[in-house]
Amino acid sequence: MNIKSIKYIIWLLPILGLTQALLQSPGDDFPFSTVIDILSENVEFSTFLRIIQKKGHVQYLNELQNFTLFAPVNSGFVKEDQITHPFEEHFNIEDYLMHDRVLEVRDLENGTYLEKRAKTAPLLLTKYEHRCFINEITVVEPDLQPSFQNASVQGIDNVLQTPPPINELLVQLDEETQDLKMFNDFMTSFSDYNAYTNTSTILVPLDTNFQKYFNAIEMNYLSDRYKKLGKSNAISQGKWIADRNSLLQELIIDDIYGGILPNGITLRNKNDRSLSIESNSDGTLISVNNSDYSRISNRIFEIGVVHGFSGLDFLRKHIHFDAEKYLHGLNCSEFVKELYFRDLEELIQNGDRTTIFVPQASFNEDRGYTKPSILYHFVEDKINLEKDFSLLHKVQDLSTQIYDSAFCSSAKRLGGHCQKFKISRSNGGYYINGRFKILNTKPYEIGNTYIYSIEDDLKLPGDLVLSLPPQDHCSISLMLLKDLDLLNLPSNHKGYTILLPCVNSWDNNDLTVDYLKSNKTALDLLMKNLIFEELIYSNDYNVSAAVKNLYGNSVSIQVEEVVESRNLTKISVSNIKEDIFVERNSDIFFDQGVVHPINRLNFPVDLKITLKELIETTGTKEMFNYFEVFHDLSSIIRNNEEYSLLVPTASSIPLSGITVNSTDLRLFLELHLIPANETQNLLDCNGAITTKLGKQLNCRKDHLNNVFVSMQDDWSKEVIILKKRLHFWLENLMCVPDRQAHILILVRQREISFTFARNSSRNWNDHRSYVDCFIIILYDNH
Repeated sequence: MNIKSIKYIIWLLPILGLTQALLQSPGDDFPFSTVIDILSENVEFSTFLRIIQKKGHVQYLNELQNFTLFAPVNSGFVKEDQITHPFEEHFNIEDYLMHDRVLEVRDLENGTYLEKRAKTAPLLLTKYEHRCFINEITVVEPDLQPSFQNASVQGIDNVLQTPPPINELLVQLDEETQDLKMFNDFMTSFSDYNAYTNTSTILVPLDTNFQKYFNAIEMNYLSDRYKKLGKSNAISQGKWIADRNSLLQELIIDDIYGGILPNGITLRNKNDRSLSIESNSDGTLISVNNSDYSRISNRIFEIGVVHGFSGLDFLRKHIHFDAEKYLHGLNCSEFVKELYFRDLEELIQNGDRTTIFVPQASFNEDRGYTKPSILYHFVEDKINLEKDFSLLHKVQDLSTQIYDSAFCSSAKRLGGHCQKFKISRSNGGYYINGRFKILNTKPYEIGNTYIYSIEDDLKLPGDLVLSLPPQDHCSISLMLLKDLDLLNLPSNHKGYTILLPCVNSWDNNDLTVDYLKSNKTALDLLMKNLIFEELIYSNDYNVSAAVKNLYGNSVSIQVEEVVESRNLTKISVSNIKEDIFVERNSDIFFDQGVVHPINRLNFPVDLKITLKELIETTGTKEMFNYFEVFHDLSSIIRNNEEYSLLVPTASSIPLSGITVNSTDLRLFLELHLIPANETQNLLDCNGAITTKLGKQLNCRKDHLNNVFVSMQDDWSKEVIILKKRLHFWLENLMCVPDRQAHILILVRQREISFTFARNSSRNWNDHRSYVDCFIIILYDNH
């Protein structure tokens, strides 16, 4: 047979096949069927077929090869109430097709399979014994195959639901597990997360996984919980974006993987780092880098799949945290912005030992910090409050420590020394400079940096007046400094130390105040000898220095710890005879130096206040003239013999009828002199008090603690011992306006404060060893 004859036979075969088909009776089976024929021949697919015809997909399906069609039976539409127009409107034939794979259920091994599709969401196939499920929908008519196409039809008992977008799936998974909020917040903080997740496998860390490798501050930063990082400076924002992108890309693998996986498969994430991934034998669980198996597996979203883990160990590996990022996580982005604005960002980036006291968020917004005020929030060392204070002896539930701030550039005011602050511990917590509460006793720690959150913005010490707390009762000293124009000291490039009489220093010393007010020379000598042109702190133990006081004299100062007392510091000044004791760490800082409040008056050796001057200050000059009449009595005053003196007010003298020529003048004076061994009874207002005259006085107190003295058995001549600080008592007693109260204790022509009340913390006996003097008590008629 030649080649031409073969050609005719080849052309003839199709014609013969067509003729045979035409000659077949209508009842005979058609040998060449398509998927459309299968749908037509099975009435249970009539609804699905009608929708395909209506949407014009018949020709498209007839032309396809190598695919699987998932066809819902009629009952599936009724079950989901899907015979409605909305279903037809949103119907997409691609949702029901699997290209490049002819699925034959009968050939599937038991297990779970994830079938990716090019144009739409993947499908999850599950085979269990003789049953098969597509996205958890049962296959009720399996493996229907046409003869004219390489394809199969799988009849399913429900319509396929469109998988949710990734954000909706995460919300759904969080509701199911109550363990996915962190990643959900993190993911949705990306405005363009779909660009990362399309056609991908997402390895989702559960909250327990995040909590294992990140703390709340770090998660706040990564998820921008406070919605401020997107508005921060360009450098901070750039770091944040890089960190977020790195973390997200660490968890995303391009393409879709799930179900039963090949053994030993290694994939690369979007950061181009390799990950080994494997499944269990039936594909229901996934492991990454030998982690525990996934707690969430094979959950499909629009174009991808999610697996959830509690033990991914690589989350933190490629993210570096520093103090700057922690401040953002603490909602202190405005504080960070100020640091950049003042070119101080190195403080939160250099990794040196640092402690930061940062105001909580509501106090660091738009504060307008200066460079010095920001530096005052930093310490160039690590402060562990609980450790530091555990080493201190607890005195009446209050302990204090002094620290250097990072503000060290005030050469004009502090001579380049660092401005200090102190932290006190009380039952209510920790406070900076007695005002600013520290909110966390344990610091937030990152690298070499400790961070404490404080209740309010930390203020630099201001001028002297503003820096002194009211409870220290320094108003009299401030008034005297004002009289000398010393509230604002001249800049000396060294700083100042002030020993300032406060608390009880001026109590019962009204005569002294009146005298100093009337004698500016003495006042100038006193106050300027208590101000030194050097910084001396109460914890500068074993310091011995020659310094200049404001009066212009060079003096030596020595600072020592009082060994027998756990909370006192002794300050010895060469031109002040008595040592000065201050409470350790009671220093008060102001913009030019440090103040040590002292609770007793300390006079320089150059200041001489005579008894005559003090008596003249009372306004009762006659009293001194009276003593001059009698040589032996005047010598008591001139020689400071051990007597106390009762001095009537000037208004009381005329009422007594006593003059310099009175025959009873000596009796009068001796009645007002109290021998030293009787002084204690007078001070305690306890028992009979024998005068130099030999007469006995009675003393009593009323319910307001007022002190009254009278002749024994003669209350008609009772007098009241008055004090200026008790004016409101005098008003209650309807006393005359010019009554004044003075208690003066002279110790070698110097005053020491004494509280006259019975419950005084100071005991007279403590001072008897060096009291060789007069006590002048000014009284008025009752």
